[in-house]
Amino acid sequence: FYCDHTSDNSLDIIKHWVGEYGSLYHATYIVADVTGPAKYRDESTTVIWTLARFEHVIELREDALEFARSKWADYVFMLDADVFLTESDTLRLLTEQRRAIVAPMLHSEGTYSNFWSDVTTM
Repeated sequence: FYCDHTSDNSLDIIKHWVGEYGSLYHATYIVADVTGPAKYRDESTTVIWTLARFEHVIELREDALEFARSKWADYVFMLDADVFLTESDTLRLLTEQRRAIVAPMLHSEGTYSNFWSDVTTM
């Protein structure tokens, strides 16, 4: 788990979750920067992503992949903090696909989602 640039109690929630469920996983890992600013240096609002923010998130994801490789992990699960999964079997459903890379289809009420074209019920 990476927790930075936050202005809420995300770190407490993460620590509680790891305390409850962390033993069910081969490894969990928390990196927290709670002393840094809530926004990136070049952003005027947290809604618009700047180049610095994209680069930072890419670096965090690469670090997570490296950690997973060092643990010989079979799976890596990445989820942004602004996404809520309401299907309790999401991880099981994704791993049952037995593919190198899978992602759930995220439906959105707004202008953002993880797809850019029409989709069917399949």
